[in-house]
Amino acid sequence: MGGPTGTHDDRTRRVVAPRTAGAIAAAFLLTAALVSVSLVRVTGRRAIDQDVRENLVRVASTLAAAIDPDAHAALTDPAQEDSDDYRRLCRPLQRMLRETPGVRFAYTLREVDGRLHFVLDGSPVGDADGDGVEDHSFLMDVYEDADPAAWKALRTRSFVVTDEPYEDQWGRFLSGYAPLLRADGSADAVVGVDVSAQEYERRLASIDHAAMWAMLPAVLIALAGGRAVWWAARRARQHAEEIESHRLRTEEAYAAKSRLVANLSHELRTPLTAIMGFAEIAFDEKNADAERAEARSTVRRNCEHLIALLNDLLDLSKAEAGAIEIETAEVSVGELVRGCVASLRHRAMAKGIDLTVEQYGSVPSSVLLDPIRVRQVLLNLIGNAVKFTDRGGVRVVVDAGDGVLRFRVEDTGPGLSEAQRAALFRPFAQVGGSAEKKSEGAGLGLALCQKLLALMDGSIRVESTPGVGTVFTVTVPLVEPERATPAASVSSDTGGQGSLAGRRVLLAEDGEDNRRLIRFILTRAGAEVMDYPDGRAALDAVVGGVVRPDIVLTDWDMPVLDGAGLVRGLRAAGWRGPIVSLTAHAMKSQESECLAAGCDAHLTKPIDWGKLTDTCAALIGSEDRRAA
Repeated sequence: MGGPTGTHDDRTRRVVAPRTAGAIAAAFLLTAALVSVSLVRVTGRRAIDQDVRENLVRVASTLAAAIDPDAHAALTDPAQEDSDDYRRLCRPLQRMLRETPGVRFAYTLREVDGRLHFVLDGSPVGDADGDGVEDHSFLMDVYEDADPAAWKALRTRSFVVTDEPYEDQWGRFLSGYAPLLRADGSADAVVGVDVSAQEYERRLASIDHAAMWAMLPAVLIALAGGRAVWWAARRARQHAEEIESHRLRTEEAYAAKSRLVANLSHELRTPLTAIMGFAEIAFDEKNADAERAEARSTVRRNCEHLIALLNDLLDLSKAEAGAIEIETAEVSVGELVRGCVASLRHRAMAKGIDLTVEQYGSVPSSVLLDPIRVRQVLLNLIGNAVKFTDRGGVRVVVDAGDGVLRFRVEDTGPGLSEAQRAALFRPFAQVGGSAEKKSEGAGLGLALCQKLLALMDGSIRVESTPGVGTVFTVTVPLVEPERATPAASVSSDTGGQGSLAGRRVLLAEDGEDNRRLIRFILTRAGAEVMDYPDGRAALDAVVGGVVRPDIVLTDWDMPVLDGAGLVRGLRAAGWRGPIVSLTAHAMKSQESECLAAGCDAHLTKPIDWGKLTDTCAALIGSEDRRAA
């Protein structure tokens, strides 16, 4: 204690000068520390002791309520231990021993001729703990060194717990007793429950040890030690109070939800501000054509950003809920990587940086993996590398070995600090190289990549040197196809425009703007469009023969009659043409629901023009071939 005290004296002397003042202050701090630690020790021991005693009373009273006192009173002959009544009455004790951690013995005692005799014992016959003493007490065995607390519980007909651990031939225990009351309120027997004194004293000793160590640095204990011991006592208390732990977890979940809502609000408002502002510029005819064209381009870019944000949020929530299914297929690794690079090459060229691919000879020509999810991860990593690299280039390296397929994305960007790397995989963490680039994304991509790779039994790690560059390494299990077949190629949607010339399309959509947009898309593809604001109007038109569509497109959530009702109504009326559901619900379960209701295809909003017309053309063509 001399070291800390001397240090404090020196500091005090510099402030107030007199040695006496320093000594008094040191003595005051030491006294305060000792008093604080003593109070914490007493409180902690009291909390643990109270918890153990309350548990003993609870278990003993539960057993007493489960035992029939009249049937118990009928057990008076040692020969009855093999009877069905004995075994039936013992079952609650045996179940309690199995299901309650820490309880060593559970039994009943009856007073006969001034002595306590065992009646029921839930312990199995034998010496399970190897102490040389039979664990099981047989019917009408005399309890030679009976616990005084058992006598007290019997005479007062109340719950009693031993003041201190009591030692008998089976060991040292802290015991609780509950009277076995008859209907008239009398009692000639008690239920006893024992817990090991060693475990009880170990928990008390943990508080004593904490107090002893806390007393060593006297001055420091005055400043911080009291809180540390209080923390230890609180942890001991919380260990016995599960409801408190549940409350804390619930509060944390609500806080996380609030943070998510706050972050999401910011990420949505940012592009929406640009969309609203530039939409005004685009519609203002006083602006130059070039300015209006640039405004339209900005609106489109921010709309695409919003869609990407919502898709990432949806995928992230599905990954955390375990709702994403990994679907493997035979894939050409080279084609997969080259396809990802090709889709981002124009960005690299616009910035004047290199974007190259290197593949080592150890990589098989084809492997089994989920091409959609691996492509999603690679596009995110390569896209980030291109985004944050202003000089040099980005290199994608593929190799295989040790049972894994490795993808390395290397860039010569600004690099990441240790603090940035620590926050890299947290949702909404943006750690770009500049304030301008920091706002280019919502910070969901890398968190989603980590979740997706975990679902594929893969991994992702990052190495970075500020000012030099960053390397992301992704691994997935290397699984080769059992037979050599041409590798499946992964192609992206080309957005082709299927011809619908002369085709009649029925559209059920309650959103007026969406109805106008879809009608415009289909009309431009050559279709004749008949649109209705709800499912009931559309169903009546088809069933009544007002229209004879080649295909039906229906929103799912509509007033009067929803999409499911429209589809079932059409099928029940005998209409066998193709039906496509259009919905903003992008969960896999929604697609399954639509197909189960009778739809032939499912498209999610926002609508992809090319995919809509191609899907309609393909379904109508298939129907024509079937009719022929």
